[in-house]
Amino acid sequence: NEKRLTAEEKKEFDEAKDQALRVWLENDAWKAIPLESADPEETVPARFLLRWKPKAEAKNGKVANARVILQGFRHKDVLTQQLETESPTLSRIVKHLIYLYLTQKGWKIFSADVKSAFMQSDSIDQETRIFIKPTADMRRRLERLMDLKPFQILKATKPAFGDVRAPRQWNTSADRVMINDLKFLRHPLDRCVYISYREAYQEDYEKEVFHMDGKTFVVDGLLGLHVDDYIGGGENVNGKHEVEGDYDGAFPTFRDRLCGLSRRFRFGSWDFGKVMRFCGAEVEQNVSRDAISVSMQDYVKKIKPITVEKSRKTMVSDACEEKEMRSLRALIGALAWPANQALPQLSASISILQAS
Repeated sequence: NEKRLTAEEKKEFDEAKDQALRVWLENDAWKAIPLESADPEETVPARFLLRWKPKAEAKNGKVANARVILQGFRHKDVLTQQLETESPTLSRIVKHLIYLYLTQKGWKIFSADVKSAFMQSDSIDQETRIFIKPTADMRRRLERLMDLKPFQILKATKPAFGDVRAPRQWNTSADRVMINDLKFLRHPLDRCVYISYREAYQEDYEKEVFHMDGKTFVVDGLLGLHVDDYIGGGENVNGKHEVEGDYDGAFPTFRDRLCGLSRRFRFGSWDFGKVMRFCGAEVEQNVSRDAISVSMQDYVKKIKPITVEKSRKTMVSDACEEKEMRSLRALIGALAWPANQALPQLSASISILQAS
């Protein structure tokens, strides 16, 4: 609640709101059009989502963060269910196979997250009609930042958070860049795994050599894409500085392709540290690079146990009340993710509880 914020905190969120709007402007993610051009059934409200984001080096260990959210569920296409919204994500098995392959090859593992990924997608201006109605606070800011007029409304030109189509649209754009621009190969069994290759050398292990277009190649890197997060590793990539240097625009190696990727999209971070976070888990590679461990300790510690009222503890044979059932469902849902990703010892019990 903004009313409960101190004057200093309000100032922090005031700046965060402006920055959230600048992201849209910097990415040409919307444009102003006359109000009468917008179809009311294709117009959705927008609002700010405000939260404190943990940051160790910041004052009080947190910073104000704002994001523009569309109420996409109000769009007529959603209401009539005439949309293709399914978007592939990296499966647990394939993610662990990537870890296994990196360990076998002794490659340094790293992760990278694309900043404001949806807005770096290809334009949707021609094929999609989404008009955005800003709040009064948002409109006042846009009058200052982009000279929005009272008789104008906004039209989305890029996918946006809150639009159910956005993940699919971003994945389509990222896939096109990976294959057409950077010359990765998409794995035929998983659309979220991209294979890098280079020409084979005489000293390469013959069982790893494959033929393509009359030439011989070997795999020199792997990347997995989970929504807007990459994870992988490959030859001659051991730190962030190696994806920021000069590269061959013909993309003959994994390092060249990674350098091209770092220029094509803006990234929030590249993590080559000993321990990194990916899909809610802590992923750690040892110094000799012959082992990768996955832990969900931090995630599990944040799961709150069910609180049972003292008077109810003695009623062990009574059926659960609706409030207690909601709490139980929430707890089972929270435990389902770690059970699926890294804690197989929970899988059977969580599965039984979900089915009951």
